[in-house]
Amino acid sequence: MAIVPLYLSRDRLALETHFAALDSEDLRYRFCGSIKPAGVIHYLDQLTAAHSYGIFNSSLALVAVCQLAQSAGDLEVGISVLAPFRRKGFAIALLDHSARYARARGLKALTIHSLANKDR
Repeated sequence: MAIVPLYLSRDRLALETHFAALDSEDLRYRFCGSIKPAGVIHYLDQLTAAHSYGIFNSSLALVAVCQLAQSAGDLEVGISVLAPFRRKGFAIALLDHSARYARARGLKALTIHSLANKDR
């Protein structure tokens, strides 16, 4: 699986399509709270300092996304994977990529916000 950098100028539609394919519960987990489609568009409109990486499938659909934002000495990581592609190692690969990214920049910690749900 190839992890590629995503650029808003080139990959905006792929990002919008990816987030639109997540159901409301998946979006809640990704953004740590309820968010409507307009909120996702606003998020993408404001996305300037974050670095985004993705994994495309053979049909060129963006199936997994990792967004990184540096603050102080740590790196905040947000990951989403489309339901049909879960449990295939995509999230782990993106998390590993994030850790290498942080180490290369001398950052000491990854911050991943997560919602607890014992049913998932």
